[in-house]
Amino acid sequence: MQQTLHYYVIHHHSSVLLTRLRHSDVRAVVFILVQNWKTINTTIKSQTSAIFIFKGFSRQQLHYILGQLPIGDEFDDIWSQYLVLGHHGKMIINAHNGFIQFMN
Repeated sequence: MQQTLHYYVIHHHSSVLLTRLRHSDVRAVVFILVQNWKTINTTIKSQTSAIFIFKGFSRQQLHYILGQLPIGDEFDDIWSQYLVLGHHGKMIINAHNGFIQFMN
């Protein structure tokens, strides 16, 4: 029998839930909604597979976020592409291989 895929949208203080999901046989997609990257628990950051970054971060904030991810691209190149994102644009980062995609 195929396992059910569950979706959870949680606040960043729910690291206990994430740990329980990780050690269960339930496949889950978890969306963590935060405005400040520094508030995310280190354990959660290490288990992240994709990061969606929307418009609104300052150069310093974006530099801090990207500094904690395995990204090979130059920050100035990323920043210039981030600046031209549309109102609902986003930057999607694959945390496993550092691939960055920009979507408007």
